[in-house]
Amino acid sequence: MKKISLLIIALFTITFGYSQVGDIGKIMFERASYLYKAQKYDSALIFINKAVKTSPETEEYLFKRALIKEKTNDKKGAIKDYKQCIEINPKAIYYNNLGVIYAIDSKYEEAIEWYNKALEKDSSYAQSWVNIGVAFYYLHKFDKACEAMHNASKYGLKMADSFIASNCN
Repeated sequence: MKKISLLIIALFTITFGYSQVGDIGKIMFERASYLYKAQKYDSALIFINKAVKTSPETEEYLFKRALIKEKTNDKKGAIKDYKQCIEINPKAIYYNNLGVIYAIDSKYEEAIEWYNKALEKDSSYAQSWVNIGVAFYYLHKFDKACEAMHNASKYGLKMADSFIASNCN
């Protein structure tokens, strides 16, 4: 009987400990999110790293950390986190954001590859259509830029309309 009681106490303690770790992760995530919105990216990074440490496979934590790493110019770290998010749940936004990192470095061909991967996941993801249009524009592939912008407009991103009016027949 004592063994069963000890076993129950041990299981309760372990379960309670895990729930506390999860709660700490959520608290750290919320603090990081607040600091991110306040544009205090270095401080946000400290808290999001603590959240990720409590739960390294939590997509939401990794995504927030990737966004923060972009703001702190840790492009390699952001790329790593976006790729880890893709392994967990391949969403269009993760592919798109990888493309943005490459586009910022003027690596437009590589950016387009990532935008296309985003569109494979969600062909109506208008932001990737705009981003492809911009990349093609910088590559002087104006017909392809216009085609992409038309798709962006079709899927509801009306900011593409001014580009179309200025640059497309």
